[in-house]
Amino acid sequence: MHVMHPALKIAVREALERSEAVPLPSITEAARLCVRAQLDAEAPDQYVVHRCLRTLYQQMRRTAHGGNETNVALDETLAIVKSCMNATAPKADHLYSWIAPKARLLKAAVQMLIGTFAVFLLGAKMWHGRSGWIPHFPGIDDGLELIGEALAAATVVELAYTLFTDGPDEVLDPLMLGITAFLIIELGKSYTRITWTTGIGLLLSAISLGLLFVIRQRFIEETGKPSS
Repeated sequence: MHVMHPALKIAVREALERSEAVPLPSITEAARLCVRAQLDAEAPDQYVVHRCLRTLYQQMRRTAHGGNETNVALDETLAIVKSCMNATAPKADHLYSWIAPKARLLKAAVQMLIGTFAVFLLGAKMWHGRSGWIPHFPGIDDGLELIGEALAAATVVELAYTLFTDGPDEVLDPLMLGITAFLIIELGKSYTRITWTTGIGLLLSAISLGLLFVIRQRFIEETGKPSS
């Protein structure tokens, strides 16, 4: 159990008082009650307080959408709640918040190298055996297979990046990339025949890709990453 410092308890109480002026869903009131119950306890659990503050912060982020005077006050309250949320976070979260941006930068650099190498190979295929400046575009099977394999390599890098993040939501990106790579590689094969079996498999893969995209848009991007 993570015991809270008295000064941190005072700061959390002030953040709760500020948040009460913001009209929010009922789930937010439950989060406030959870925090108050912990603060009134003899030995409040700091991790429980952190999780409740995280719920409160996420709901407040959804409310903050304008730029008028009311929302300026909301933004100030949001910053206070976020500060308390970060202060009550476990040490592992601080480690993740420190290393995740660096891992993300490395991931982007490696994926760009993979993309550059794929484009270079595609260009080499276009001018292979050509004496003039007019390129010869490779067949659909060669081109799509090359790009699909590049996407598959990028998926491995994306999946490795999830080891340096603190949320399971990061797994959605490599899943989407992997399904996309599978579809491109399968459709690019010259011997692929669309039968009932392959058609249903490709259809289910496309539906899964769409569902993952909706989940990412609705539950990940709208909520935001509170620890970032």
